[in-house]
Amino acid sequence: MRLFLIMGHADLSSKLQRVLLQHQVRLKPVPFSSSRDSHEALKVYDDSRLQFIQEMLDQEDEPEDSSQEAQQVLSGLLDQDELQTSTSPASNPVLARSDGADLEGLLVACAEAVAANDSAQAYELVEELTSFAYSGESSLHRAVLYFTNALVARLRGYGAQMYRIMSKEVSTRQTLAVQMNLPVLRATEFFANQTILEACRGQRNLKLHIVDYGIFYGCQWPSLIEALSQRDEGPPKKMMITGIELTSIAEASMRQTGEGLIAYAKSCGVPLEFQPVVSNTWEKAEPRYHLSSDEFLVINCKLRMRHLREDGYILMESPRKIFFKNIARLKPALFVQCVVTTDLSSPFFIHRFREAWRDIHIRMEQIEETMQVIDPPKLEYLNRLMEKTVMNMVACEGADRIERLSSYKTWNYLATRAGFEKLPISNQALQMVKVVWTSHKKFTYGMDEKWLLLGWKDVTLTAMSAWQPMCSTFPFIKEKN
Repeated sequence: MRLFLIMGHADLSSKLQRVLLQHQVRLKPVPFSSSRDSHEALKVYDDSRLQFIQEMLDQEDEPEDSSQEAQQVLSGLLDQDELQTSTSPASNPVLARSDGADLEGLLVACAEAVAANDSAQAYELVEELTSFAYSGESSLHRAVLYFTNALVARLRGYGAQMYRIMSKEVSTRQTLAVQMNLPVLRATEFFANQTILEACRGQRNLKLHIVDYGIFYGCQWPSLIEALSQRDEGPPKKMMITGIELTSIAEASMRQTGEGLIAYAKSCGVPLEFQPVVSNTWEKAEPRYHLSSDEFLVINCKLRMRHLREDGYILMESPRKIFFKNIARLKPALFVQCVVTTDLSSPFFIHRFREAWRDIHIRMEQIEETMQVIDPPKLEYLNRLMEKTVMNMVACEGADRIERLSSYKTWNYLATRAGFEKLPISNQALQMVKVVWTSHKKFTYGMDEKWLLLGWKDVTLTAMSAWQPMCSTFPFIKEKN
């Protein structure tokens, strides 16, 4: 009876999903781009970013292996027979089902039992799910394991502790190394840099100020710095990068990032200043310095707005609205946003869980199939990142839940309400992204109201757009397009 109800629930869910898909933008395969200019520009961007990443890696000491210590802590938090970690051996009988809808039904039923604090029902389903998870080694099996583990952690109330432990296993060296070949990072960086480069075209004595929300290790900027140094108008007269990061990134790492970017810019003949800003939240972080009143100000946020809380306290504005008001007040000439797009903004756990499953297992499939071809050694590390992400999405609540993904349409609404208007996607930026996104036959793309969408099969994963204030003092940006 229980299995019948679960399957019925999954069938209804699948029907609803198909109805929703009819109203979404249809993605299509990416045609091969033979544009010589796009390929040459892409090679320049790739060479400079890879050189910078390699220099950062050379400065980074080999990290100590903390996985054993982390596993010991995990064992102390949760009994191994109730929470199976990703390194545990298979010990359960094989579940005789592998249909995606069936698995989703079982996972949602387990999530409902956890939400109702029904331990007996939850652990019965956990046993079935872990049996399937250990019956194979595909991305689907790993995704089921990660979600099952997160549900048990939520039930036991150890989600936040688990997430902090998993975060300690992520080293600077691994993070830098994986950025070399990850298609989504390359595509979003090339889109943003080409858009900025074209916006600066024609400006002599350029004073450029980039405010980067989520600068991380700054790997995006060497390629732009080199491209700016080779402009017909000459390199920028002055350039500043304000790198904004959350406090989870050590200030020492920010200093290393700044020193690396300044040294790289000097080698290209570009005078660069770097100002680090560290904050607990995006909406409270603001640049402290300006070059001058005639600077060309660019706001950049690449795949990190998902850490902005959507809910405000009583009688207080939403942090997202505050964030957009703050950047609108700066009156940038250009605002580039690249977002991870799915809808986890619901206040209801079961709805968020269902959307998280549909999003993550598709992303894990994409990572597995692309990285096996591009860079197999990095696949294990990426899987650990996905495991950590799932733990935060499923097992954490309140301030501890930092993964708050939303649809690109939500970000579109917020930017428009703050007084921004979208700019057309430049043909050169589009062609460069297409070159990157042809590395696998299942990569797809689409356009929706000046948003460039990148997907895997029929699922949109990432969206990119460029904006300027409606009353911009740089109207030439519109004229160029």
